[in-house]
Amino acid sequence: MKNLSLFFPAIAVALLMAEGVARLVLTVPPRLVSIDTNTDETLVKIAPDNLTIFTPAGTRLRANMRVKILNERLTNRDIDIQTNSLGYRNRDLQEKTLTRVLFLGDSITFEDYAREPETWVRQVETRSWDTNLPLETINASKGGISMSDELAILEETGLGTQPDIVVLAFYLNDLRESYGFQVGRLPGWLDRSYLAWLLTKSFNIFSVEMDIRRFRDGEMKAFADDIEQRVQPHEGDPLQDRQAFYHEVLEQLHDWGGSFSDQHWDYMAPLFHRFRDLADQHDFQPLILVFPVDLQIYAEFNEDYPQRKVAAIAQSLDIPVLDLLPRLREVQQPQRLLHDHCHYTTLGDDVLSQEILAFIQDNSVIRRAEKIPPHLKFSTGQDQLFDHFIQH
Repeated sequence: MKNLSLFFPAIAVALLMAEGVARLVLTVPPRLVSIDTNTDETLVKIAPDNLTIFTPAGTRLRANMRVKILNERLTNRDIDIQTNSLGYRNRDLQEKTLTRVLFLGDSITFEDYAREPETWVRQVETRSWDTNLPLETINASKGGISMSDELAILEETGLGTQPDIVVLAFYLNDLRESYGFQVGRLPGWLDRSYLAWLLTKSFNIFSVEMDIRRFRDGEMKAFADDIEQRVQPHEGDPLQDRQAFYHEVLEQLHDWGGSFSDQHWDYMAPLFHRFRDLADQHDFQPLILVFPVDLQIYAEFNEDYPQRKVAAIAQSLDIPVLDLLPRLREVQQPQRLLHDHCHYTTLGDDVLSQEILAFIQDNSVIRRAEKIPPHLKFSTGQDQLFDHFIQH
């Protein structure tokens, strides 16, 4: 009994010491707070971030939400996310007067690490207003989704916006949903603990790793065999040695690496065909952007296997494609373009928006307009203070 009475105080002291070490070592963990303006909402399940819903057709953004990300992990800034009545990170739509461009994509397009006016989707719009071919852009993207989810969003809500142009922002891992998670808010006093946040994050990482292993042991094996037979990868510097590059491809097979396998495109091709069919049925101009992974940008050699596969499929479907890799490789000190392996900095967004606007204007029929409707110039409210916070 005496030993037991000493055990619990010892545990408490150890936890306090661990908390102290965590606060010395860790930066302030990200936090999310939100205000929910939905009424009479029927949902299958709400994710811990209070912004994502799980539906039988996949994950979607909740409509009419205002979420503040405190100390966002890539930029260490507070970022406001506001969704409209369609569940898009976008202003609510009014009467269409300009050529309307709908963007489909994942976290590279959604950019929950950037303030809304900074995103490349919004910059494409505002840059176009300084030309005689102005656009209205709609951001219908969501982080962590696959190309099949993006096409489902187009069919569910995107077509109802009457887009003249639909831009598919393709990234190399778009075969399936991206691995990812949100720690969210922890209950009670645990939410103030750095140690509790670290343990929760570690558990989530472990769960993801287990999922990755199951994935690699199953449907990815054929992809790996194809790459190994074609390239014979080995260890080394992936920025200087092509075979070492492909060793990293195999390490990232669960994410973007699968796109370097020929068999991967047997799964992807029908999705591009579906995109073409929807364009024909609903009379919009389809366009495709291809975003590279960071190793492709930084490597001393040009390795564009996935980009060439997309280009070949798109050419057979008569869909214009913009491969962003060549332009990004031209930038001096290209490491300044990215926060991590695929998410773009302010400089990156600036480069992207210029290239993408020129591509859209060169490959689409755009109505000329003398005046920009006033409602497009108003703030979307992304950076306004909340009237009320709900912690979750």
